[in-house]
Amino acid sequence: MAKKQHEDVVRKLYEARKRRDFARAAELLAEEVVWHEPGDFDYSGDYRGRQATASYLAKLAEVTEGTFLLEPQEMISTEEHVATVVRWSAGRGGSRAAGKELAVYRFADGKVGEVWFFTEHDDDEVAEVFSFGR
Repeated sequence: MAKKQHEDVVRKLYEARKRRDFARAAELLAEEVVWHEPGDFDYSGDYRGRQATASYLAKLAEVTEGTFLLEPQEMISTEEHVATVVRWSAGRGGSRAAGKELAVYRFADGKVGEVWFFTEHDDDEVAEVFSFGR
């Protein structure tokens, strides 16, 4: 698959998340996808498998009351990876959080096979807005 096609898959994933179409988001993920969320938050850790990852993405939208907005900026691609800078914001119950991240997507057979995030944000704001209530 060409680098441009990988970038298109990443864009489609962000578009599906914006529409809260998590079935479509799941279609863009490899069956054995691994989604790595950094940090020490309720949502941190590794999500393994298409359905677990899609459910996690839906949970992020739910806990942020549908306010989670992701805006991918420029993308850089290789034959196997796409890296994109993403600006994001979310709110919940009057609290707000915003930041940016570098998201790195590895592809497997034309689908997202693995994802890593390198984030810049206020930890206290993120903990409040994205709490899963564990």
